Amino acid sequence: MQIKLESELTNMAFEKNEIAEADKLMKRYNSHDPFEIAKNANIPVLEAPLGEITYADRAYYKRINVITLNSNINDAWKNFVLAHELGHCYLHHGFSTTFYRNTPSSGMINWAEKEASTFAMEILDYQLREEDAYYQLTPFEKLDHLGLPYSLEDYLV
Repeated sequence: MQIKLESELTNMAFEKNEIAEADKLMKRYNSHDPFEIAKNANIPVLEAPLGEITYADRAYYKRINVITLNSNINDAWKNFVLAHELGHCYLHHGFSTTFYRNTPSSGMINWAEKEASTFAMEILDYQLREEDAYYQLTPFEKLDHLGLPYSLEDYLV
């Protein structure tokens, strides 16, 4: 039995560029709508009440990703959360934040979440690029247009 070192697991989980992967996915499915991308990628998206804290849950079973969105969040937030979860699907094969939360390696979660959020914002920000005034918008105006909180400013590219 061969045991992988934490550094080897890190390299496996974080081997892709989040912006390039988001662009490749949008090109492959000719869409920047996370729901359309999930549908075309055969990733089932369900909705269920997940409480006050959890925005989504991603399950991976027999090589199938299934994403469950919290039915209690608004549509703008659902778009971001779904794009974020798609980021995990395409960037972090074999990586489980649930597993790492329960180990001393929990600091790796921050990297995975940052990459997934950057991936999500690349997809959502692409929607705005079709507008003539896109390049004159401030980051806060972009977030206002997307209906998202200012706390996501750091993930805009």
